[in-house]
Amino acid sequence: MFYLADARTNCDDQAKPALACPTGYSMMCNPTGGYHWGCGKESRDGIAEWTSFLTPAEGSAVFQNNESNLDFIQRATEAVGGDVTRESDSAVSNESVQPDARAPVNINTVSSERISLSVVVKKVQVRGWDPKQKEEFLATVKTHAQVRSGQDLENFARGVLVRDENVESVTIGEEGVQFSYRMPAKLFGIFNASLVARVDVDAESRVKVRFPWLRIFFSEPVGALKIQESVEKELGGVTQTMQTQVRESEDNAELANIDLQNKIQYQAQILQLLSNIMKAQHDTAMSVIRNMK
Repeated sequence: MFYLADARTNCDDQAKPALACPTGYSMMCNPTGGYHWGCGKESRDGIAEWTSFLTPAEGSAVFQNNESNLDFIQRATEAVGGDVTRESDSAVSNESVQPDARAPVNINTVSSERISLSVVVKKVQVRGWDPKQKEEFLATVKTHAQVRSGQDLENFARGVLVRDENVESVTIGEEGVQFSYRMPAKLFGIFNASLVARVDVDAESRVKVRFPWLRIFFSEPVGALKIQESVEKELGGVTQTMQTQVRESEDNAELANIDLQNKIQYQAQILQLLSNIMKAQHDTAMSVIRNMK
Protein backbone atom coordinates (compact mmCIF):
# COMPACT_ATOMS: atom_id res chain seq x y z
CA MET A 1 0.00 0.00 0.00
CA PHE A 2 1.35 3.47 -0.87
CA TYR A 3 0.66 7.00 0.32
CA LEU A 4 1.67 9.98 -1.81
CA ALA A 5 3.16 12.96 -0.07
CA ASP A 6 4.70 16.31 -0.94
CA ALA A 7 8.48 16.23 -1.47
CA ARG A 8 9.26 18.96 1.09
CA THR A 9 11.49 17.83 3.97
CA ASN A 10 11.95 19.18 7.48
CA CYS A 11 13.27 16.35 9.71
CA ASP A 12 16.51 17.97 10.89
CA ASP A 13 15.29 17.96 14.51
CA GLN A 14 14.68 14.19 14.50
CA ALA A 15 17.19 11.38 14.77
CA LYS A 16 17.35 9.43 11.55
CA PRO A 17 16.41 5.79 12.37
CA ALA A 18 18.77 3.01 11.33
CA LEU A 19 16.20 0.83 9.54
CA ALA A 20 16.58 -1.35 6.46
CA CYS A 21 14.08 -0.31 3.79
CA PRO A 22 12.61 -2.65 1.13
CA THR A 23 14.30 -2.90 -2.24
CA GLY A 24 13.80 0.33 -4.22
CA TYR A 25 13.13 2.44 -1.12
CA SER A 26 15.43 4.53 1.07
CA MET A 27 15.12 6.41 4.36
CA MET A 28 13.84 9.95 3.70
CA CYS A 29 11.84 12.72 5.33
CA ASN A 30 8.09 12.43 4.72
CA PRO A 31 5.60 15.22 5.59
CA THR A 32 2.46 13.04 5.55
CA GLY A 33 0.85 13.09 8.99
CA GLY A 34 3.60 15.41 10.29
CA TYR A 35 7.23 15.37 9.26
CA HIS A 36 8.85 12.03 10.05
CA TRP A 37 11.49 9.67 8.75
CA GLY A 38 10.25 6.72 6.74
CA CYS A 39 11.01 4.45 3.80
CA GLY A 40 10.06 6.08 0.54
CA LYS A 41 11.04 6.78 -3.02
CA GLU A 42 10.74 9.77 -5.31
CA SER A 43 7.78 9.89 -7.68
CA ARG A 44 6.47 12.54 -10.03
CA ASP A 45 3.75 13.43 -7.51
CA GLY A 46 6.03 13.64 -4.46
CA ILE A 47 7.23 10.85 -2.16
CA ALA A 48 5.73 7.37 -2.28
CA GLU A 49 6.05 6.03 1.25
CA TRP A 50 6.21 2.34 2.05
CA THR A 51 3.86 1.25 4.80
CA SER A 52 3.87 -2.26 6.20
CA PHE A 53 0.28 -2.55 7.32
CA LEU A 54 -0.52 -5.39 4.98
CA THR A 55 -1.92 -8.79 5.64
CA PRO A 56 0.64 -11.56 6.34
CA ALA A 57 0.24 -12.74 2.75
CA GLU A 58 1.08 -9.29 1.34
CA GLY A 59 4.05 -8.22 3.42
CA SER A 60 5.85 -8.65 6.73
CA ALA A 61 8.08 -5.60 7.28
CA VAL A 62 7.09 -3.25 10.09
CA PHE A 63 8.10 0.42 10.28
CA GLN A 64 7.19 2.85 13.02
CA ASN A 65 6.63 6.49 12.13
CA ASN A 66 6.91 9.48 14.48
CA GLU A 67 4.45 8.15 17.08
CA SER A 68 4.35 6.42 20.43
CA ASN A 69 4.77 2.66 20.69
CA LEU A 70 1.15 2.18 21.79
CA ASP A 71 -0.23 4.36 18.97
CA PHE A 72 1.91 2.46 16.47
CA ILE A 73 0.70 -0.94 17.73
CA GLN A 74 -2.91 0.21 17.71
CA ARG A 75 -2.64 1.65 14.20
CA ALA A 76 -0.97 -1.48 12.85
CA THR A 77 -3.48 -3.78 14.50
CA GLU A 78 -6.48 -1.86 13.22
CA ALA A 79 -5.02 -1.91 9.71
CA VAL A 80 -5.26 -5.70 9.64
CA GLY A 81 -8.71 -5.84 11.24
CA GLY A 82 -7.64 -6.27 14.86
CA ASP A 83 -8.29 -4.28 18.00
CA VAL A 84 -6.16 -2.95 20.82
CA THR A 85 -7.89 -1.82 24.01
CA ARG A 86 -6.03 0.33 26.50
CA GLU A 87 -6.25 -0.91 30.07
CA SER A 88 -7.84 2.38 31.18
CA ASP A 89 -10.56 2.11 28.51
CA SER A 90 -12.21 -1.01 29.84
CA ALA A 91 -12.53 -2.85 33.12
CA VAL A 92 -11.11 -6.35 33.34
CA SER A 93 -13.40 -8.87 34.95
CA ASN A 94 -13.36 -12.60 35.54
CA GLU A 95 -15.98 -12.92 32.80
CA SER A 96 -13.73 -11.32 30.19
CA VAL A 97 -11.41 -14.32 30.01
CA GLN A 98 -12.88 -17.75 30.52
CA PRO A 99 -10.84 -20.96 30.38
CA ASP A 100 -11.86 -23.50 27.77
CA ALA A 101 -13.64 -26.09 29.85
CA ARG A 102 -13.37 -28.61 27.03
CA ALA A 103 -9.64 -28.26 26.42
CA PRO A 104 -7.50 -31.26 27.45
CA VAL A 105 -5.55 -30.68 30.64
CA ASN A 106 -2.21 -32.13 31.63
CA ILE A 107 -1.06 -31.42 35.17
CA ASN A 108 2.54 -31.34 34.00
CA THR A 109 2.00 -28.67 31.31
CA VAL A 110 -0.41 -26.21 32.92
CA SER A 111 0.07 -22.65 31.62
CA SER A 112 2.30 -20.49 33.79
CA GLU A 113 -0.21 -17.62 33.33
CA ARG A 114 -2.83 -19.66 35.16
CA ILE A 115 -0.58 -21.26 37.75
CA SER A 116 2.38 -19.53 39.29
CA LEU A 117 3.88 -21.27 42.27
CA SER A 118 7.21 -20.62 43.91
CA VAL A 119 8.15 -22.16 47.24
CA VAL A 120 11.68 -22.16 48.64
CA VAL A 121 12.29 -23.51 52.13
CA LYS A 122 15.75 -24.02 53.63
CA LYS A 123 17.01 -25.72 56.76
CA VAL A 124 18.27 -22.45 58.19
CA GLN A 125 14.68 -21.20 58.41
CA VAL A 126 13.75 -23.77 61.03
CA ARG A 127 17.12 -24.14 62.71
CA GLY A 128 17.00 -23.34 66.40
CA TRP A 129 13.32 -24.12 66.89
CA ASP A 130 12.72 -25.69 70.27
CA PRO A 131 10.54 -28.83 70.60
CA LYS A 132 7.51 -26.77 71.63
CA GLN A 133 7.77 -24.52 68.58
CA LYS A 134 8.06 -27.53 66.31
CA GLU A 135 5.09 -29.23 67.89
CA GLU A 136 2.90 -26.15 67.63
CA PHE A 137 3.84 -25.57 64.00
CA LEU A 138 3.36 -29.20 62.94
CA ALA A 139 -0.12 -29.14 64.46
CA THR A 140 -1.07 -26.54 61.81
CA VAL A 141 0.45 -28.39 58.82
CA LYS A 142 -2.01 -30.18 56.57
CA THR A 143 -1.46 -33.57 54.98
CA HIS A 144 -0.55 -33.60 51.30
CA ALA A 145 -4.12 -34.60 50.42
CA GLN A 146 -5.47 -31.52 52.23
CA VAL A 147 -3.13 -29.00 50.63
CA ARG A 148 -5.15 -26.52 48.56
CA SER A 149 -3.17 -23.28 48.27
CA GLY A 150 0.32 -21.96 47.82
CA GLN A 151 0.50 -21.13 51.54
CA ASP A 152 -0.60 -24.67 52.42
CA LEU A 153 2.16 -25.98 50.16
CA GLU A 154 4.80 -23.76 51.76
CA ASN A 155 3.76 -24.84 55.26
CA PHE A 156 3.78 -28.47 54.14
CA ALA A 157 7.33 -28.07 52.79
CA ARG A 158 8.47 -26.43 56.01
CA GLY A 159 6.89 -29.28 57.95
CA VAL A 160 8.99 -31.77 55.97
CA LEU A 161 12.14 -29.94 57.10
CA VAL A 162 10.98 -29.79 60.71
CA ARG A 163 10.25 -33.53 60.84
CA ASP A 164 13.56 -34.62 59.28
CA GLU A 165 16.79 -32.85 60.18
CA ASN A 166 18.57 -34.35 57.16
CA VAL A 167 16.45 -32.37 54.69
CA GLU A 168 18.57 -29.43 53.57
CA SER A 169 16.17 -27.56 51.29
CA VAL A 170 13.00 -27.79 49.22
CA THR A 171 12.30 -25.77 46.08
CA ILE A 172 8.98 -25.98 44.24
CA GLY A 173 8.25 -24.05 41.07
CA GLU A 174 7.04 -24.28 37.49
CA GLU A 175 10.15 -26.31 36.65
CA GLY A 176 9.25 -29.00 39.19
CA VAL A 177 10.41 -30.06 42.65
CA GLN A 178 14.00 -29.96 43.92
CA PHE A 179 14.79 -31.83 47.11
CA SER A 180 18.19 -31.77 48.84
CA TYR A 181 18.92 -34.42 51.45
CA ARG A 182 22.04 -35.17 53.52
CA MET A 183 23.14 -38.80 53.09
CA PRO A 184 25.75 -40.68 55.17
CA ALA A 185 29.04 -41.61 53.49
CA LYS A 186 32.63 -42.61 54.24
CA LEU A 187 35.48 -40.23 53.43
CA PHE A 188 38.29 -42.25 51.83
CA GLY A 189 36.38 -45.29 53.02
CA ILE A 190 37.51 -44.59 56.59
CA PHE A 191 35.96 -41.50 58.16
CA ASN A 192 32.26 -41.03 58.82
CA ALA A 193 30.95 -38.12 56.77
CA SER A 194 27.94 -37.04 54.74
CA LEU A 195 27.06 -35.80 51.26
CA VAL A 196 24.06 -33.82 50.06
CA ALA A 197 22.08 -35.57 47.34
CA ARG A 198 19.86 -33.41 45.15
CA VAL A 199 16.77 -35.03 43.65
CA ASP A 200 14.98 -33.19 40.83
CA VAL A 201 11.53 -34.13 39.54
CA ASP A 202 10.77 -31.86 36.59
CA ALA A 203 7.44 -30.77 35.12
CA GLU A 204 7.38 -33.87 32.90
CA SER A 205 7.93 -36.16 35.94
CA ARG A 206 11.47 -36.98 34.86
CA VAL A 207 13.85 -37.76 37.72
CA LYS A 208 17.49 -36.78 38.12
CA VAL A 209 19.69 -37.45 41.16
CA ARG A 210 23.02 -35.73 41.67
CA PHE A 211 25.79 -35.74 44.26
CA PRO A 212 28.49 -33.03 44.42
CA TRP A 213 31.66 -33.61 42.38
CA LEU A 214 33.72 -34.33 45.51
CA ARG A 215 31.83 -37.59 45.93
CA ILE A 216 34.82 -39.25 44.20
CA PHE A 217 36.54 -39.13 47.60
CA PHE A 218 33.66 -40.82 49.39
CA SER A 219 32.16 -44.28 49.63
CA GLU A 220 28.41 -44.09 49.00
CA PRO A 221 26.42 -47.04 50.39
CA VAL A 222 23.44 -45.76 48.40
CA GLY A 223 24.26 -44.32 44.97
CA ALA A 224 22.41 -41.88 42.72
CA LEU A 225 21.14 -44.61 40.39
CA LYS A 226 19.50 -46.57 43.20
CA ILE A 227 17.76 -43.45 44.51
CA GLN A 228 16.58 -42.53 41.00
CA GLU A 229 15.13 -45.99 40.40
CA SER A 230 13.27 -45.91 43.73
CA VAL A 231 11.76 -42.49 43.00
CA GLU A 232 10.72 -43.40 39.45
CA LYS A 233 9.03 -46.58 40.65
CA GLU A 234 6.90 -44.77 43.23
CA LEU A 235 6.33 -41.68 41.10
CA GLY A 236 4.60 -43.60 38.33
CA GLY A 237 1.59 -44.43 40.49
CA VAL A 238 1.29 -40.91 41.87
CA THR A 239 1.36 -39.35 38.39
CA GLN A 240 -1.22 -41.76 36.99
CA THR A 241 -3.63 -41.12 39.88
CA MET A 242 -3.37 -37.34 39.55
CA GLN A 243 -3.84 -37.41 35.78
CA THR A 244 -7.03 -39.41 36.28
CA GLN A 245 -8.34 -36.75 38.66
CA VAL A 246 -7.58 -34.04 36.11
CA ARG A 247 -9.49 -35.87 33.35
CA GLU A 248 -12.49 -36.29 35.65
CA SER A 249 -12.55 -32.53 36.31
CA GLU A 250 -12.45 -31.42 32.65
CA ASP A 251 -16.20 -30.64 32.52
CA ASN A 252 -16.13 -28.51 35.65
CA ALA A 253 -16.83 -24.80 35.09
CA GLU A 254 -14.13 -23.83 37.58
CA LEU A 255 -11.44 -25.71 35.71
CA ALA A 256 -8.69 -23.18 36.37
CA ASN A 257 -9.12 -23.50 40.14
CA ILE A 258 -9.21 -27.29 39.87
CA ASP A 259 -6.02 -27.23 37.79
CA LEU A 260 -4.32 -25.19 40.46
CA GLN A 261 -5.42 -27.44 43.29
CA ASN A 262 -4.41 -30.56 41.37
CA LYS A 263 -1.01 -29.07 40.63
CA ILE A 264 -0.46 -28.11 44.27
CA GLN A 265 -1.61 -31.48 45.57
CA TYR A 266 0.57 -33.27 43.04
CA GLN A 267 3.65 -31.30 44.11
CA ALA A 268 2.87 -31.91 47.79
CA GLN A 269 2.54 -35.62 47.11
CA ILE A 270 5.86 -35.65 45.23
CA LEU A 271 7.48 -33.89 48.18
CA GLN A 272 6.04 -36.44 50.61
CA LEU A 273 7.21 -39.27 48.36
CA LEU A 274 10.76 -37.86 48.16
CA SER A 275 10.86 -37.38 51.91
CA ASN A 276 9.81 -40.98 52.56
CA ILE A 277 12.19 -42.48 50.00
CA MET A 278 15.21 -40.44 51.11
CA LYS A 279 14.56 -41.29 54.76
CA ALA A 280 14.46 -45.00 53.89
CA GLN A 281 17.63 -44.75 51.76
CA HIS A 282 19.35 -42.83 54.57
CA ASP A 283 18.53 -45.56 57.08
CA THR A 284 19.80 -48.21 54.65
CA ALA A 285 23.07 -46.32 54.15
CA MET A 286 23.54 -45.91 57.91
CA SER A 287 23.06 -49.64 58.41
CA VAL A 288 25.69 -50.42 55.78
CA ILE A 289 28.18 -47.95 57.27
CA ARG A 290 27.75 -49.42 60.78
CA ASN A 291 28.66 -52.83 59.43
CA MET A 292 31.77 -51.59 57.63
CA LYS A 293 35.02 -52.78 59.15
